[in-house]
Amino acid sequence: MRFFSFKRSRRTFIPKIDLPAFLAFALFAGLIFFYLIPGFEKAMMERKRGLIREITTSVYSLLEYYHSLELQGQLEIEKAKEEAKSAITKIRYGESLKDYFWITDSYPRMVVHPYRPELNGKDLTDFRDSNGKAIFVEFVRAVSSSGDSYVDYMWQWNDDSTRNVPKLSYVRLFKPWGWIIGTGI
Repeated sequence: MRFFSFKRSRRTFIPKIDLPAFLAFALFAGLIFFYLIPGFEKAMMERKRGLIREITTSVYSLLEYYHSLELQGQLEIEKAKEEAKSAITKIRYGESLKDYFWITDSYPRMVVHPYRPELNGKDLTDFRDSNGKAIFVEFVRAVSSSGDSYVDYMWQWNDDSTRNVPKLSYVRLFKPWGWIIGTGI
């Protein structure tokens, strides 16, 4: 009889211990998945947005340098543009040094793209990403009011043209030459 009563009291004991422990675990897991991870992702994305903006500012200063050589008469405008394009297409950054810069104009026409040379010199008005977004038209629209902006779209993964991924780019207008420089993550 005593054994029977022990089982009975054990059954009432389990919900009193196990249920609160399970609820605490569920709340902790919910906190991680619905609060901490999204907050961490948002903070990381803000840092990356700041990073691409800052490195674009550095490349922008390179354009200003070549433009100043043009204004001082040290380089003809076409030579200044060619040297600027050459320098910018060689810039790489990021963990595997595959992140890059490209330049379009306000038409939009590709001035130079290091991984997609078949686009260089082409009219990109009708160029669309895999979701149908006219991304180069969007770049022109994005810089038309403030001179710089962020644009999201789909693009190939670095130098792998078979893999399209979501991309966020920062674009900035270099007004003297009508160029839009950009990079993305």
